[in-house]
Amino acid sequence: MHAIQFIVQPDVNRPRAETLTTMKKVAEIWKKSGSNKTTVATMTGGLYGAMSVVAYFDDVAHAGICRKKVNENPEISKILDDSTGEVLFENSYSEVITFE
Repeated sequence: MHAIQFIVQPDVNRPRAETLTTMKKVAEIWKKSGSNKTTVATMTGGLYGAMSVVAYFDDVAHAGICRKKVNENPEISKILDDSTGEVLFENSYSEVITFE
């Protein structure tokens, strides 16, 4: 399994609910572009208040195919042009193992 995580620090001049709505839209775009699943979370700890979107894939190749589709989606351009926060990090994870 492979995962890509985006961490955003919300713009303090915008309502948090607006940022959360935007993060949900980003997660939906990744899901519609072929990711296996997506999650949205408000973070605590060292990045308290930041928000995260994680998209999960079969492998790196699957992630690349989905990223191409996301980049071609006009909705993602609109979101990036009217940002509700600063993207702090983009992290990629390979060898993701889940214990349930």
